[in-house]
Amino acid sequence: MKVRNLNIQIIRIIAMFSILLCHFKLPYGVDQFFNVGVYVFLLISGYLYGKKIIKDNKKWLKRKFAQICIPVYLWLVVVNILHLIFRSNINYLNNLYYLFNVQILGGGY
Repeated sequence: MKVRNLNIQIIRIIAMFSILLCHFKLPYGVDQFFNVGVYVFLLISGYLYGKKIIKDNKKWLKRKFAQICIPVYLWLVVVNILHLIFRSNINYLNNLYYLFNVQILGGGY
């Protein structure tokens, strides 16, 4: 059974609400104040991964690749099929940028 740290759980809940508030259009740019939630999640993830013991690096990397990259690649296939069906204007070069995670080359971020 995993032991969860109550403090981390509370911080995650606060970060989640700050992300939700950031997506609402609040007056006077207050929504930008709540934009910190994503960075809090990244910080927590880094902290928790830093404490994790990885016994087999290759196996761990393969598993993470499967969890992250395969859904992205499948989504790109679906999006391209939808673009072909609806005959929309698509830049296939941008798909290559996303495929290799180098969006900055296409002027994106």
